[in-house]
Amino acid sequence: MQRLEEVQALLQRWYEISMVTYKANPSCETTRCNMVLFHIISLNGVSSFPEIERLARREGLNGTLWELSMRHKLCIFSPEEAVFHCGQIMRFIRAMPSDRRPCWWSAAVYRATLILWASTVTTPNPTLQTALQVRNSSSSPVSSDVDEERRQESTASKDHSLVDASIVIDQVTPEDPCLIRYLWSGGKGIIMVTRRDGRTVGLESPTAILNYGIGVIDEGFTSRIGDGIKRKLASLNTHWRVESPDVPVAPGMA
Repeated sequence: MQRLEEVQALLQRWYEISMVTYKANPSCETTRCNMVLFHIISLNGVSSFPEIERLARREGLNGTLWELSMRHKLCIFSPEEAVFHCGQIMRFIRAMPSDRRPCWWSAAVYRATLILWASTVTTPNPTLQTALQVRNSSSSPVSSDVDEERRQESTASKDHSLVDASIVIDQVTPEDPCLIRYLWSGGKGIIMVTRRDGRTVGLESPTAILNYGIGVIDEGFTSRIGDGIKRKLASLNTHWRVESPDVPVAPGMA
């Protein structure tokens, strides 16, 4: 715990120094790279990328909603902070000219995309709940009661979020009032990202997130690494077969 606190203190100091430089020269590509690295390292404290990659490979999944929700806790420790850091990674990378980006920029996009995907695919939603209940009609009464309770909580939360402000995480700065409210209110708000054509897309659909990540890579220069990552994201979408816009079919459910 002491070691973690020391790392967090150093990260905060790094952030403060980088922000001073960034505000003095917002167009400095080196400072933007530093900010991307800061947010990537910060993600290590609020998520487990090895666990997320295990989830992407569907290792150890039994195809139930309960299992997915449990994997969420293993993959992402602080969902709001993880979403924030992913959004900032995208914001700084997309602000760089394609020919001035570091050689590892597409890997950073991949990591942020996969974390956003994991956050969505492991968060219960009513549509996914219905699909899994139909396929798991033999589940125990106790499990059904728990699932029904979670469905009602998820539905109530979704209805309440409709009155909350939209937060375009790859456009807003850390000082944005809506973003601050999202972070301090336990995730109240409608999280969105910006597509290449300027339109915003919500993060309710795992497929939409993966397509967004592919689109961000398409915005940059063509490289072997970038092409490989695009194929990997497309393969992930196929691996987690989608039967409707936001219902991923977990293993054993097909």
